[in-house]
Amino acid sequence: MRRRVFFLVIILLLLFSGLTYAASKVFEMKVLKVNDQTYEYEPSNLITNSESDRVKWFVTKIAESLNAMIKWNEADKTIEVVKPNVQMITAMNVGKDNKERWVIEGPFGRVKKGQKFEKFYVFTELQNLPAGNVNVRLVVEAPGQSTYSADEFVATDVPPINNSAYWITFEVKNANFAKEGSYKILLQMKLDGDTSFVTVAQKEIISN
Repeated sequence: MRRRVFFLVIILLLLFSGLTYAASKVFEMKVLKVNDQTYEYEPSNLITNSESDRVKWFVTKIAESLNAMIKWNEADKTIEVVKPNVQMITAMNVGKDNKERWVIEGPFGRVKKGQKFEKFYVFTELQNLPAGNVNVRLVVEAPGQSTYSADEFVATDVPPINNSAYWITFEVKNANFAKEGSYKILLQMKLDGDTSFVTVAQKEIISN
């Protein structure tokens, strides 16, 4: 009897260890490739390198590559990827005529290196926005991650929006295209409860 119990215990231990090993190996992916970009998973803390952490990292990276936002709902155990439809036009002037129709003057996407504008405008059309308040901002990124002074490329602030479709005109002051290359106009959003902004669309201005 003792021998049978001994063997049963051994079998259960082997079965349990096998299931534990299999469960820990369900999601073993380490590298994500999106077009020409490669991301390698590097856990911030090896002790908490769980399957959940790994899946969350991959979902976040995929959303970032799609310029999308993520809504994590722990209570319902759901992940919602929100991808707004965004159209951006850079122009020297944006306004409305006497019939309240939008008028865009002097659209451009290329400038001469060293050219300066006292101001220009970014006309932005937003659709497919998530429910609730959404914080929106415009950021200009200089070529090669280079920096510029705090008083350059200053975009107007806008209040949170909460409509499924929206039009925003950003005014960008003190534009100095001092460097050669691609200036990226980034539209960023942040959902209620999130701690950081996510880029959902971008447009390039080429300086040469």
